[in-house]
Amino acid sequence: YDSSIRTGNEVLDTVLTEKSLICKKERIQWTCMADGSRLNFLNPVDLYAIFGNALDNAIESVRNLQEPEKRVIAVTVFHRGGLAVLQIENYYDGTLRFQDGLPLSEKGDDAYHGFGMKSIRRTVEKYDGSIAVHTEDQIFILSVVFPLPSPPD
Repeated sequence: YDSSIRTGNEVLDTVLTEKSLICKKERIQWTCMADGSRLNFLNPVDLYAIFGNALDNAIESVRNLQEPEKRVIAVTVFHRGGLAVLQIENYYDGTLRFQDGLPLSEKGDDAYHGFGMKSIRRTVEKYDGSIAVHTEDQIFILSVVFPLPSPPD
């Protein structure tokens, strides 16, 4: 674990380190600038599920891209003005279809696939957060915003 990630949040450290090691093995470029110090209000299972699902989707998207320079995942976590912001960016190939603001699964069987993004949305909304997905020049961008709890007086 010489590639351990330290964000100030143990759960976030675990999931980001795990996914970075998968990226290394898969020859996917990984950039991560994450301050998780203010994410302790999230239940550890929820925090792991949000990042785990989002990063699994990103890894799956770039894993088989033909151009090595597009096999890239960028993770950013920061807080500003009472908000915690998570952003994950990755290249994708093909055309994405959206329904209710989320991409539809490309695996063909909607009865068994496509739950990851819905799960992320449900979990984020539990904390009065919001999720936004958009694409730009074959780059998929997932943004999650949480209001930070007020510090105790």
